[in-house]
Amino acid sequence: MKREFEVILDTINNDGFTLSKPINSDEYDAIKSLVESQWRNRILKCYPYLEQTIKNLEMDAYHELDNLLEHKLLWPKKERVLDSKAVSKIKSMSFFKTLANELNVLRIANEESMQPEEIYWRIVRPDSRSDIGPLHADSWFWELGHGVMPEGCFRVKVWLALYCELNLSGLGYVENSHKRSWPYIGVLRDGFIKPQIQIDETKVEIKQFNIQPGQYVAFHDNLLHVGIGGGLATRVNLEFTLLCEK
Repeated sequence: MKREFEVILDTINNDGFTLSKPINSDEYDAIKSLVESQWRNRILKCYPYLEQTIKNLEMDAYHELDNLLEHKLLWPKKERVLDSKAVSKIKSMSFFKTLANELNVLRIANEESMQPEEIYWRIVRPDSRSDIGPLHADSWFWELGHGVMPEGCFRVKVWLALYCELNLSGLGYVENSHKRSWPYIGVLRDGFIKPQIQIDETKVEIKQFNIQPGQYVAFHDNLLHVGIGGGLATRVNLEFTLLCEK
């Protein structure tokens, strides 16, 4: 009989991903609180006069502040990486421990060397294409020099929904794309060399994960994927890359 992690890996290798059930509600609320605290502190550091405006504002209503702040200046990646204390809290949660056991996880990757282990979040305003990058595979970032890969390891990306609208915002993917090679180049974007796919994205079928807040997708780092930010509310998700022992 195969061990549990071998079953999960078979799914990721064959289908390109596995979609979880909702995580424990207490853990979901705790993660959301960690992210919201960083979000509020950053806004108040740059715009202290907005204290009363955002006092009771939920993150999924963030787009209502569009005319009051500069989104792009507020949220470079370094301002969305959780600190080591928050990372330790997440690593102590049951959903993470299950992943760690199932996938033989050694540690969380730190591609940009901003923290020893990098767990970060994204915030995407509804129908704001500028908040979403192009279709890509995460392995391309590593090939372009983001992060150092330890020997005898493989990578699995985890994308956890905090705020999203079912079938309207979330994460899209190209079915079975992890089983073939795709052309791309490196381009300078937001101060980093990042991959740019060299095909017409409209020529591939992008499917959408049926994901709700509290669920996560663990996927192959060769899987083509792209963020989706439709709907009426701001989308927020947590992300990290697991380095797993072969």
